[in-house]
Amino acid sequence: MHGDAPLIVGAGPVGLAAAVFLAAGGVRARVIEKRAAPSLLSKALAINPRTLEILAEFGIAERLLAEGRKIVGAKFGTDPGRAATVPFSSLKHRYPFMLALSQAATERILESELERLGVRVERSTELMRCGPSEAGARAFVRAGSGPEVRLDCPWILAADGAHSTARASLGIAFSGDTMPEQWHLADAALDTGLADDHAHAFILARGEFLFMIPVIDHTLAAHGPVWRMFSNRQKPLERLAPTLGRPTADPIWESAFTISHRVADRFQRAPVFLAGDAAHIHSPAGARGMNLGIEDARVFAGMVLRGSADRYDVRRRHVDAAVVRRVRLLTRTVSGHGPLAPFRGLLPALARLAPIRHAMVATLTGTDHPLDRG
Repeated sequence: MHGDAPLIVGAGPVGLAAAVFLAAGGVRARVIEKRAAPSLLSKALAINPRTLEILAEFGIAERLLAEGRKIVGAKFGTDPGRAATVPFSSLKHRYPFMLALSQAATERILESELERLGVRVERSTELMRCGPSEAGARAFVRAGSGPEVRLDCPWILAADGAHSTARASLGIAFSGDTMPEQWHLADAALDTGLADDHAHAFILARGEFLFMIPVIDHTLAAHGPVWRMFSNRQKPLERLAPTLGRPTADPIWESAFTISHRVADRFQRAPVFLAGDAAHIHSPAGARGMNLGIEDARVFAGMVLRGSADRYDVRRRHVDAAVVRRVRLLTRTVSGHGPLAPFRGLLPALARLAPIRHAMVATLTGTDHPLDRG
């Protein structure tokens, strides 16, 4: 199989966003995705102001705002009665809030915009391996149970996740570490008095951490108010104190996972580029994973359209690595690891101090570095 179209691997939010940005600029990439259908799981739940700012350039932010719920701040405490509020209203930004909206909804909106621009995702199509070639890049792909075929293209953007086939094909190391304990997640309908326009983080005894945020997805409307809880202890639903609420039904989704903080040693090799989880992964505590990947996509698309993509690694890797370091420090501290762990109980009080509050807002909202449009 031969063709001149560039290739995007992965139709998650990062791959879809990159394809939209490029198509809006006149470059139609071919997008392949090994999943047969879009994921219905919530996955990432919050869109930050930086992402809304980027997507507003393409007329997409308003559609997201119409479906999501504004999260106007975060509350940190050892219990709900003694929580410090970190308001996002102090943020000097067009969108001084986080937007609660499931990743499934975000992907649906991005894909509909991509189809409007004339590009359709090729599903059940998997990248087997790839690398540079004499004329650009070469990929070997397989559609369904069909034969493996060769695709020649000017460049490849790999947005194929933490277990990236492209990154492995290129022999790029994924440097970093994995936290020792298992983390646990549950999405469930709750009867709770917690403010549903805030995220809530509870720093509990013996290194326990519990985070809660509303899940906004129209497909879950029949369940009533759904919240996500994730914690570094088992069975977060059972561990909810009476003051935090009680589940009104069985969980919609439960998962156990480990948390790693890793950054690829390089974001490109010749005309094959990495973005999103293929390039960097970190704890969900920073609410930055999907958002940081969409920022990668914006930088990459801008550089392609300006003919400077060969400097993508130089332009992007140090930014993402700095974010991963900050999120790693935050996550290790709240979960009782690292040199700052003894002071974790002081975080609610420290959050009331203006300089620390501003730094926390910048990290959570993605405004901790200047916007780069590539």
